[in-house]
Amino acid sequence: MERGPVCITTAGDPEAVAAAQARLGREGAARAAEELLGGLARALVAAGARRLLVAGGETSGAVIRALGIARLTVAPYVSPGIGLCAAEAPEPLALCLKSGKLGPVDMFGTVLERMRA
Repeated sequence: MERGPVCITTAGDPEAVAAAQARLGREGAARAAEELLGGLARALVAAGARRLLVAGGETSGAVIRALGIARLTVAPYVSPGIGLCAAEAPEPLALCLKSGKLGPVDMFGTVLERMRA
């Protein structure tokens, strides 16, 4: 049974972000968010997810490390800063690694449809 897309974010209101940064430091809060997203990516792949769209350069790196991916086959860029790739792994895994603030506002739906193929 195919399931629909799932979106997970570490975004929070300014007060919550400020509280996390006050408690953990700016770098510590960022590292905690990246570790959380990396762990969630591992759990999703273990549960059968085969397509991941990851937004954010540091987050993309954290997810790749958490999944233990050593090699990627890169496809042509969808648009500046938005690349599709496949992990060289025993199970097929398609990834879109989107850097920072690049890409159009509606890119998530477009990329997910493209990844379906």
